[in-house]
Amino acid sequence: MKKRPEVITLKEEDTVAMFDWVRQQGWNPGLQDASTFYKAAHGHGALLGIKQGDRLAGVSGVFNHSHRFAYFGLYIVHPDFREKGLGFEMTRHRLHLAGHRNIALDGVIEQCPTYRRTGFRAAHQSFRFCFKKSLKPSGAKLTALKDITLIELLDYEQQGLFPCRRKAYLKAWLTQKDAIGYCSLKDQTIQGYGVMRPCIEGFKIGPLFADTPDIAKEILLTLLSETQGAPAFCDIPEPNEQGVKLFQSLGDKTDFETIRMYNGYEPEMDYARIFGLTSLEAG
Repeated sequence: MKKRPEVITLKEEDTVAMFDWVRQQGWNPGLQDASTFYKAAHGHGALLGIKQGDRLAGVSGVFNHSHRFAYFGLYIVHPDFREKGLGFEMTRHRLHLAGHRNIALDGVIEQCPTYRRTGFRAAHQSFRFCFKKSLKPSGAKLTALKDITLIELLDYEQQGLFPCRRKAYLKAWLTQKDAIGYCSLKDQTIQGYGVMRPCIEGFKIGPLFADTPDIAKEILLTLLSETQGAPAFCDIPEPNEQGVKLFQSLGDKTDFETIRMYNGYEPEMDYARIFGLTSLEAG
């Protein structure tokens, strides 16, 4: 008799294989993503696998950022096991872990019909831009992110930049090895901040939050000045029209697009100040 598939919680050592799958999918993960996402999910959701017999057939993640909001990401089914319902089995398990929370995800366009069948509805698209030049900073004086407290950043994000206080996730994100971050301050009040992390190819920038396009540009240029010419990528939500125009003036729009979806309500977000999503894997 064929064994039923088994959903398991991945151990920390299993996450290396998980992110090797992410790399093979062409998602260009961060060099520290395996440990960063494990820390962010541990005790606040889970990184999951599904086994068919002795083989790992799929992986996925659920991040319970608060008692009201969760995020689904890192969804991959191995090519040998696709079209067998294993992805749905993982999603059913993720829905159980998320419970009553409002859940978000960023899906590639071809997967949207699958997510609709499990109750998710589209909100808007996000575009990926690539910045290939090591641009000079504008000269604005920015503060290293290590000199800003986690509490200050969490308070800033609550001004329409994220649906909840994601303390565990943001702490793991800001302390990952080799990440670079800057903050714009005026009279000791945060006006914006950005983080850049090294990836398999170049860098990824996210989050990039700023009160105005000019502040976003200052932070972006300062981050790009540290790439030594390597490409840097950033995912921007479509509703930020001024941000999209800014990115078009500095970089190139790629063919990679995603759709933000929710299975509950769409939170009120200040998209005009969201220039870069933190990650498409965990929110």
